[in-house]
Amino acid sequence: AVVSTQSTGKVVSFNYSPRFVKLNVNATMFFRTDYDQPSLKAISKELKLNHTRCFTADDRAGIVSDVVAMATAQQRPASFALDTLQYLPAERSFRVWMQALPYLGKILENLSGETQSRYKRFVADLLESSTSARQPSSNRMEKRMLRGLLNDYGLTFGVRDQVKAATRIWEAWVKDPERVPIYPETLIYAVINLGGSRLLWKRFQESSYPANKRLFRGLAATNDSEILESLMKGSLEEDWVPRQSKYEVLNAVSFFHPTTALNFLMENYEQFYELYGETQFNFGNLLSAIISNLRSKSDISEAEKFFSSVNLGSGADAYQMAIAQVRSYFEWRKGLDREVSRFLDSRPTR
Repeated sequence: AVVSTQSTGKVVSFNYSPRFVKLNVNATMFFRTDYDQPSLKAISKELKLNHTRCFTADDRAGIVSDVVAMATAQQRPASFALDTLQYLPAERSFRVWMQALPYLGKILENLSGETQSRYKRFVADLLESSTSARQPSSNRMEKRMLRGLLNDYGLTFGVRDQVKAATRIWEAWVKDPERVPIYPETLIYAVINLGGSRLLWKRFQESSYPANKRLFRGLAATNDSEILESLMKGSLEEDWVPRQSKYEVLNAVSFFHPTTALNFLMENYEQFYELYGETQFNFGNLLSAIISNLRSKSDISEAEKFFSSVNLGSGADAYQMAIAQVRSYFEWRKGLDREVSRFLDSRPTR
């Protein structure tokens, strides 16, 4: 290959016709690669045929990360990323799945109606078809992490095996909480789908930190307004969590109820500022989570109006970054339903 450094870019020419060109081998350099459609189609074809023949796990994680980043930044359509990710059922690397699943989850949050239902089934099929967690691996830790990740997102997307397992674990935990281990994702599922809010609230009040951390993460998903209000108020007034971690409760609530969390923060801003505003980086974590989870333009406007009138202290930089990010997400959402629907329509029916 010949590399020309004329002008501001680099032009690569070959004395043969490669099937594809993979840049940033093993993802060792800190830059994004924006593949055009023919290049990405060729890479995607290779991934589907034999994803390990030409690409290491680092290569595959780099490809997925780049494609997802470009789609999120609206440099490429979401269909580019979704088409590339269709090879995932054969993928065994935790690093690759960790790049892919948060993006797939983010799309789900921003769809609605029939398109959301169809998309949820599409991703559930990918997860159900995955053999990753069932195959032997020399790295037990990575396999354990991958199994946990697939289980967590399996609940999000309604994968049958994960749903059945979560229901069994919840029923066993209801009977014997001391002996049955349970994770936040299972608690979230139980709160949303199995009417678990009241029991979980009772057990949360009877527990202590850090054991109660997974419990308040589950309670944050409740639609019981009385429990939600008590949880947020208690996070400030009670000793359920230590001082340095009180913000974590509101962060958890903001993921499921962003408007409620924003209003609570604004109403109790002086108290949160007294806890974290001048000295702790946790204030930036709090502001970043609350802002990043907002889903309506009216909430963004309300937040900007309020925070422009108060001292942001140690959270100023995190707030500005979060505002910029969430505004870019609003741009990304435009036309997402239509684009994902077209992608799903283009797939062969089974």
